[in-house]
Formats: sequence, structure tokens, C-alpha cells
Amino acid sequence: EDGIRDYKVTGVQTCALPIFRLWSVRSQTRSVFSESPFRYPWLMAATLGAVGLQVFAIHVSFMQDLLGTVPLSLRDWCIVGGVSVTILIIDEMRKFWLRLFHQVKEKEVA
Repeated sequence: EDGIRDYKVTGVQTCALPIFRLWSVRSQTRSVFSESPFRYPWLMAATLGAVGLQVFAIHVSFMQDLLGTVPLSLRDWCIVGGVSVTILIIDEMRKFWLRLFHQVKEKEVA
């Protein structure tokens, strides 16, 4: 039972990591926290949609039957969020390093 749950949490984690990464790639050197997230409404909508679909697939009974998912506990969601945010933290450290030690010109991804 625990092995299956761990496998399912890993699956959700695999889908959650790119969502966090998307927010970080808007700029090569500027912090993700330097602007309002509402500046990019389509990215905000895509993020909310992706998270909503994950919750839908995991917590709605007919989707659980269709996809073979199991509901995740709050602890499981905290693990997913905690691990997913690490990619953002690592990228923020990389950007800080670039700003601090290298005079890198800003390259926007918009």
C-alpha cells in the first residue's frame, strides 16, 4: 500500500516540477519574485489549470477509476509542493550568482 502511494506521489511530483520551472524561466537573471505574477495572465491561467487538472484527476472518484489514481493526503501534497519548490530555489540561487559575480545582460523570455 505505501509503495503504491509513493509511486503515485512520484507521478504527481513529475507533473508538478515543470509547473514551478515555468515561472522561473521568464528571465535568465531576474528573480521570479521581482515582478507581480499577474503580469503574465496566461501563465497564471495555465498554472491554475494544470494544478486544477491534477487535483481533479486525483480526487474525483470517476477519474480515480479511469486513471488509476488514489487521493493524496495533505502530507502527500506538502511533500509534492516541498520537492517541487526546490527547482525554483535552485534556479533563484543560480540567478543570484549570475547577478552577483557575472555582469550578465538580461535575456527575457516572453
